[in-house]
Amino acid sequence: MKRWKMNLIICAVVVLTFFFVYLYQKPIMTTSDAVEKTVECLNNPPERLGISGRNYTLKDIESVQTYLTAKEGLLGKRINEREWKVTITFEGSEATVDLNAYNGECLKVGGPLS
Repeated sequence: MKRWKMNLIICAVVVLTFFFVYLYQKPIMTTSDAVEKTVECLNNPPERLGISGRNYTLKDIESVQTYLTAKEGLLGKRINEREWKVTITFEGSEATVDLNAYNGECLKVGGPLS
């Protein structure tokens, strides 16, 4: 009976270890995917942001700067959460969009376009 419990504990530890390693090193979107999601976010922003959509295409982009940063907060830093900060210029107007680095969710839009 003791051996059964020990095997169960070892299996649980192994499963939890694999889960934590996956959380710590989830695959991140590529830079080009982040730029595409940024244009999508500016064209169709979530209602919670309170901004109106634009009608931009990838061809309208004048310049792009991308930064992959650690997500703020204690938990975000502990489990290595990341977010893309993409600064994009269209027709002389610049906006910075924060995206979830894993699924491209639009988190925040700043700048003159907001």
